[in-house]
Amino acid sequence: GEDGASHQCCEDFALLRVIPGMLVMSPADDVEARQMVRAAYEYDGPVYIRLGRAAIPVFHDEATYKFQIGKAEVSGDTATVKVDFAYTDASDVMTLAVVNYVRQGLSMAVSGASEDEMIALLVSCFESAAQTVSPGTAEKSVTLTLVKKDASWKIKDAPDEIADILTSNMISAVQNAFTN
Repeated sequence: GEDGASHQCCEDFALLRVIPGMLVMSPADDVEARQMVRAAYEYDGPVYIRLGRAAIPVFHDEATYKFQIGKAEVSGDTATVKVDFAYTDASDVMTLAVVNYVRQGLSMAVSGASEDEMIALLVSCFESAAQTVSPGTAEKSVTLTLVKKDASWKIKDAPDEIADILTSNMISAVQNAFTN
């Protein structure tokens, strides 16, 4: 039977994508799945095809659809893409390091510490925080709007949270450090 979305995970995408040369694919329907299996058979390298168990409608016309590895399906000049990220969440480490640096660094700066001493303190705070707090893992889905411009696709709208993902939550950690 079907499994609900709450019982499925997406870390398999992240885990398999880091394997050099691994091709990761996920079909939209059974028509694409069958063609994907044929393409995987002919592909020179390791392939992972993620199949779900949900009952989904058929999107593709079997008579006219032609699957190609690495080709997206888009209609018009705008596309919306949902991207699932699995990443290291270092916000707790960053928060602890920044809080300790601010606490210790202010008194050191007032007492005339040199630039080298301040840099050494910063490094020490991050090393200590990394040994004290284990970074976790986090998953987030982000929807990006792409627009075709000059024969290539550009990100039109990216939510602010993508910056946190790409910087391992450094921005949130710094904000948390100053609000706690």
